[in-house]
Parts: sequence; structure tokens; C-alpha cells
Amino acid sequence: TLTISSNSNASVQMRVMDMYGKVLFAAHGSVHDTYHFGDKFLSGGYILEVIQASEKRTIKIVKG
Repeated sequence: TLTISSNSNASVQMRVMDMYGKVLFAAHGSVHDTYHFGDKFLSGGYILEVIQASEKRTIKIVKG
């Protein structure tokens, strides 16, 4: 579960990819929306990419 916080009200785009770059989950929404993903993912490492306007964050996440 992920909730995006930001000082901007611009829309948010996010993607979860495996370590090979294959997109497993994608969503669009607003700041403060809650996103649920990963319940069907296997244990392992993933890359979360969050884009808002010209800002982009890439975070490594692990499902145990």
C-alpha cells in the first residue's frame, strides 16, 4: 500500500517493474490517493517509479 504526499496538486503516475524492466503494475491518480499493489507479486525486489510533473523518483522495494 502506498500513499503519495506532495506540495503539488499535479497528477501522479506510477509504475512497478521487475528487475528486468517489465511493468507489472501502472496507475494514474492524484496526490493523497492510496494505491494497493503487490498482493500477487512473488517475493523479491522491484522498482517503483513515481512521476509528478517534471519530478521523477525511483525507489527499490522488496516483498518478503
